[in-house]
Amino acid sequence: GNKGDRRPMLRCLYFGTDHFSARVLQGVLSSYKNNIVGKFDVVCPSQKVQSVRQVPVIKQCPVELYAKANNLNVFYYSDIRDKCIQASCPYDLGVVVSFGYLLPSSLIRWFPKRCLNVHPSLLPRYRGAAPIYHTLINGDAVSGCTVLELSEKKYALLLIWS
Repeated sequence: GNKGDRRPMLRCLYFGTDHFSARVLQGVLSSYKNNIVGKFDVVCPSQKVQSVRQVPVIKQCPVELYAKANNLNVFYYSDIRDKCIQASCPYDLGVVVSFGYLLPSSLIRWFPKRCLNVHPSLLPRYRGAAPIYHTLINGDAVSGCTVLELSEKKYALLLIWS
């Protein structure tokens, strides 16, 4: 932030796919623009090719569309997953929001300042896929998000905020 503040800025890699993760990305970018984060790139699942009237059309996910509209570098998961084993990490922090893939431990270990996950429910309720859908269907009066630190062990998560 301030000119007298000599703390190094974070280098962040964001993993996301859907509309929820695009909204979280928008919020994280406000921190980026306030000079907390010095480098910010995005990882999306590989692009999907769909046929529309027998013409192949590349379908981009909401996070990819938002990232490109805001001039962020966009990488595809298959490329990052393969590179993380071979190279030192150019990022300090990983942030995973509604990504759709479990990150392998080799990728989680890649981030020296941790890898965080934002889950759109008050865990442990609605753990897994479609927590927003289940919250609405069940008519819950209270909902929220949980921030977790990802662990190399598949189900060992450290609760940070809920």
